[in-house]
Order: sequence, then structure tokens, then C-alpha cells
Amino acid sequence: MNKSVGDVVSALVKQVIEGKALYDTPIGLHEINNGYCEEFAYALKNKLRGGFVVDTPLGGEFPTHSFLKYRGKYYDAELPDGTPDPINLPIFARFHARYPNRRLVTNESSQTSKYGVSKKEWMEKYFG
Repeated sequence: MNKSVGDVVSALVKQVIEGKALYDTPIGLHEINNGYCEEFAYALKNKLRGGFVVDTPLGGEFPTHSFLKYRGKYYDAELPDGTPDPINLPIFARFHARYPNRRLVTNESSQTSKYGVSKKEWMEKYFG
């Protein structure tokens, strides 16, 4: 039986929390998404054998975060079943609830959500 993407994400989260993946010491779910998200996203990409690691830029209007885009959905440690719109990732949803007028900016080449901007716009904003 093939595992679903959600099963793969959940299994990796469990391994990281137990200290059996990424690091020798256990870390919590909060720490995965707040400091270890890039490592987690690349480990997930490796487990799924595909996808694109998406990043929000330092100094953007949303928290800096790395997550995986795989087969049209976005995944991180808090949302194993993924979402078609990255604004729905819990880390962004919590932030957006507090600051509804801020726009989510990522390193993707096209607009990713109704709150997002393209890579071209991002480059122009941050690098002139």
C-alpha cells in the first residue's frame, strides 16, 4: 500500500520529535516550524523525491518560513495534509489573522495566493 503525502509528513514529524531524524536530540513541533523549517522542508523533499522548497524572505511582511510545494499543495510540519494556498499554513494563518493587510511574499516565480506577490515583484521590492 502506498503512503499518502500526509502519512509521509506525519512520519517525518514523529521521527524529528523523537530525535530519530535531522538531529540526534528530540525537538518539538514548535521548534520544527520556528528555526528548523528549512531543514525539515528539504528532508521532506528528499523523502517524497520531489517538490520545491518555498521560502519567505527575511524582512518581508510575514514571518520567515520554509515549506514544501509538492503536486500543487504546500506542506510543513504543522499541516501534514497540505493546502492549495500557502496562506493557510498555520504559521501564516495565525499571523494573517493578526495582520490582515500584510501580503505573503515567497520565492516562487508566480503569484501563490490572493495575498501573495510574484518573485519579480519580490525582487523589485527588496533589490530595486
